[in-house]
Amino acid sequence: MFADRLSEDWEIKLEVAPQFGHRNGKSLTSFATNNTLTLHLHDAVEGRLRLGYEYLSGDEDPDRHFDKLWGRTPQFSKLYNGPIDSIDGRTRDSSNLHRLSLGYVCRPRENVQWDTDYHLLFADEHATASGATGLSEHGMFRGQLLTTQLEIQSDKHLRHRLRAELFAPGNYYNDDRNDVAVFLRYELLFTW
Repeated sequence: MFADRLSEDWEIKLEVAPQFGHRNGKSLTSFATNNTLTLHLHDAVEGRLRLGYEYLSGDEDPDRHFDKLWGRTPQFSKLYNGPIDSIDGRTRDSSNLHRLSLGYVCRPRENVQWDTDYHLLFADEHATASGATGLSEHGMFRGQLLTTQLEIQSDKHLRHRLRAELFAPGNYYNDDRNDVAVFLRYELLFTW
């Protein structure tokens, strides 16, 4: 991993993870990368624009695609990382993925942070794991995902968080799995 503040305006984060060896008696050669370029706008709301790219290699054999190991907690979406990525494999595995994202973060008030991201999701390979249902026979476009989160710090012990996500599937999924999905969650956090 490499992270650096390139200048007063630009910040970069690069992560690269190759995997080699054997898994379940099969040879494994896979690769992943997760990168973000952030532009600090230096405005009254501390706005930041970010551009991201994530890649997790795929394979028709689930024992040969990139394995996130202990990193299976949702990274960019509560909706996609779990209910949707399980359609073509294990829940929260999210391999076989190209993800492009464009995001914006700001603090409209001192105690309020709003952040939103638009993601385009593609499959690395058209791979159907054995037992997986719901995938088309030829599509590579997984879909579009819009995520937004509003966080308000009421006082030093109380924080409110509202998260909303919308996923519009692409041609990677068949007609049985091609409905728009929505996720909404409100959290009340007490900290001491």
